[in-house]
This record gives sequence, structure tokens and C-alpha cells, in this order.
Amino acid sequence: MRKLALALALSLGGFTALQAETLKVNGYTVSESLFNATLQQMIESGQEDSPALRKQVRERLILSVVLAQRAQAAQLDKQADLQQQLVLVERMQLSDAYLRNYIATLTIDQKSLQAEYNAQKPALAKMMSSMPAQWKLRHIMVDNAKDAGDLLQRLRKGANFAELAKLYSRAPEAKSGGLLVNQPEAFAELFGKDGMAALSKLPKGKVYDKPLKTQYGYHVVLMEDISAARTPTLQDFRPQLEARLKQKRIEQLLDDIHKHTKVE
Repeated sequence: MRKLALALALSLGGFTALQAETLKVNGYTVSESLFNATLQQMIESGQEDSPALRKQVRERLILSVVLAQRAQAAQLDKQADLQQQLVLVERMQLSDAYLRNYIATLTIDQKSLQAEYNAQKPALAKMMSSMPAQWKLRHIMVDNAKDAGDLLQRLRKGANFAELAKLYSRAPEAKSGGLLVNQPEAFAELFGKDGMAALSKLPKGKVYDKPLKTQYGYHVVLMEDISAARTPTLQDFRPQLEARLKQKRIEQLLDDIHKHTKVE
């Protein structure tokens, strides 16, 4: 029950007002809020807001009013079991309204956000430290070892790597100067197991001292940059922190209600 209430409270936080229509059926006025609530329920069930859906909502509300009026005319609302059900529905609506109002007025201050971030930061840092480093490298792919060796000689004499890649590489990245940016495992298919082992020892800013042979050709490779995965800042993580703190506040509210409720 507590989990159900919590899920309900969180879902109510996303309730948004939609353009409503005013209906008057046999002298009874259907409120805009009821039209909105019915439309919102149908949208959340997976239907797309459209004139056709609004027409369907209109027809459903008209039918419900007419049937309710007929039930009252038949004095079905006087039946004891139905009266109990109506009381239960009213209480559920009131509880929904209370939770909706609680969420609408709930604010998370900067101090609380900072405290929660500080509490979560060690776990975040540990998680990020277990992630592989990101490589930013450039490569020139040619057909034979001789051409690759000639390019290495030109690089040793000060040639610009990106310009050589644009001129001589037949890799798809040639137009961008041979640039590849990703995590090391993403390069496994390109460079193979042996190539990956060699590149993992290549320092930042250095060109591998010999051509790397792969199934695609011969590669001259520059390790332009190596960066460890960065721990998210408070600002990066703010939406998750706010959601987490709101969930805690709702849990505290439900716990407080449970503790101070007298049940006999």
C-alpha cells in the first residue's frame, strides 16, 4: 500500500493542465478540471492528444452524466453499498488532491541538494573510476606497409597528422583528419586484439612507432588525448538529486501519516 501511494504521488507530480471544453448536459455542467483529468488519463494510457481524442472524451463525459442522472432517477444512489462506494471514491479524490498539492508546493533548497550530492559523490566517483578511459586518437589507413612507413617518416620530420590523414587515408574519418573519439572497446573491431594491446601503452600526444596491421589495411596512429571518465557535478546530477529528495520527502510524509494515525 505504501509503495502504491508513493507511485501515485510521483505520477501526480507530472499532471499538467490541458485546454478544456465546457459541457452542459441536461442542466449539469461538466467542470473543466474533470474534462482535463479524463483527457490526461487517456493520454497517459498511450493515446495522442488530438481533436478525435477530445471528441471521444466529450462523448464519454456526456454518457457518464446521462447514466448517472438515470441512476439517481431510479434511486440507485440510495443503496447502502453504492453509498459506501461513493464515499470511498470521494476520499480517494481528496487524498489525490492532498498529494497533488503537497508535490506542487514541495521545493528542494540548494543546501539539501548539496548535502545529497556530497553523500552520493563517493559512490559516483567509484562508479566512474571503474569505467574505461576515453581515447581521442587519429589514424591514417593505407593499403601497404611501405606507404604507412613513409607517412611515419614525414610525421617525424614535423608534418601535420590531420592534414596527412585528409590527403592519404582511405578511412571514413579522413575528412575529419582521421579523428576517432570513443571508449577503447569501441575500437576493438577496427584495430583488433593486438592493436588494442599496443595502443593501450601509447602515451598521450605520441604516434605509434610502427604501422599497425589490421584486416582493413595498415594504420598510422596518433594518441591525441586520454581522459578518465568524469564524476558528474552537482549541476549535471541535479534532476536526479531533486527526484531522489522529493521521493524521500514523500516517504517521510507517508511514514509520518502512518505513525500519527489512530487505528482501532
